[in-house]
Amino acid sequence: MASNITRMPRGVPAQAQQQAAPGQQWWGGMPGWGGGGWWNGDCDDAIPPFPCPPPGWPPAGCPPWFSGANSPPWYPGANAGVSFGSTAPLNPVRGHFWWDGTTLWMFDGAAWVDTSTGGGTPPSTTAPANPQPGQQWFNGSTLFVWDGNAWVPVSQTKTSVQATAPPAPNPGDMWWDGTQFRIWDGSAWRMVGPGATVGPVPTVTHVFQITNPTASIVPTTAPLGIWAPTSTPTIDSLAAWNSTTHQYLPKTAGVYFFTTRTPTTGTYSSHTLLKNDGGSWVLNSNIYITVASVASATAQNQWLGSSGMVVMNGSTDFVRLWAADSTGSLYAAGVLPFIDAYLLP
Repeated sequence: MASNITRMPRGVPAQAQQQAAPGQQWWGGMPGWGGGGWWNGDCDDAIPPFPCPPPGWPPAGCPPWFSGANSPPWYPGANAGVSFGSTAPLNPVRGHFWWDGTTLWMFDGAAWVDTSTGGGTPPSTTAPANPQPGQQWFNGSTLFVWDGNAWVPVSQTKTSVQATAPPAPNPGDMWWDGTQFRIWDGSAWRMVGPGATVGPVPTVTHVFQITNPTASIVPTTAPLGIWAPTSTPTIDSLAAWNSTTHQYLPKTAGVYFFTTRTPTTGTYSSHTLLKNDGGSWVLNSNIYITVASVASATAQNQWLGSSGMVVMNGSTDFVRLWAADSTGSLYAAGVLPFIDAYLLP
């Protein structure tokens, strides 16, 4: 049967249509086709049994899908295809399926639809153009939302309630240790509260403590050398200790109160906590926070203690302990801490 059938206007008599298109063939006896052999304009599931699509099919205004039992193989959607991969296929047609390894999507002619839920946001490695505030974008691993200026990740942040700092935090992660609330800025835990506003009364916070259960080598006389502890901090709530440089560098600005202690069993011992030392101890040239020293004719078995306050800028300021002892080592056996730090309200 020929395939040159075209759509005729709804409501026009069969005779007039035949005169308007002389010699045109038509098919009768199927729902949706008038008894006089003309198309009545209805978009239903009655499709002529042609082996190939007739010109102009489907008629203008009719949706390009077909749910009838005799859907021909040439009809849009029947051979739309299936794609596999982490990136949506280009130039999809209505009815195209795509498996991204997690979700099966179907293209409805305008967008990819999650076949399991009827909605969703398909992953794309390229951010949408001209986004609107609140618009979401999933790149296959991270969900982002457009805040009006930038794409902000929303699927990686989390809140932890525990005594110790959460491992491997992401920017925006929040942590409550039972006393203080903090947020991770990408490099350090920034303290959020309690503060001097509505809420709990601010108190002094013990933010750092370190002992020295095994011996650390120090110079036997001045000049003093950097004290390199062999232990890790017992308290480091601001994650400010650098075990390589032996610096305490808090990323929270404020006033800090430090106490320092060192033991001695020899005839000479001295220690000092310096701020922003230039890599060497120079008498009267460094910024001293704490100082303790003793010298005697006979060996002494005692502890030297000192304390002091200092303002830290929360970015580059650091402190470091320098020491010397006539025995050549400092060894506390873990009895008392060498350094304590308190962040004042």
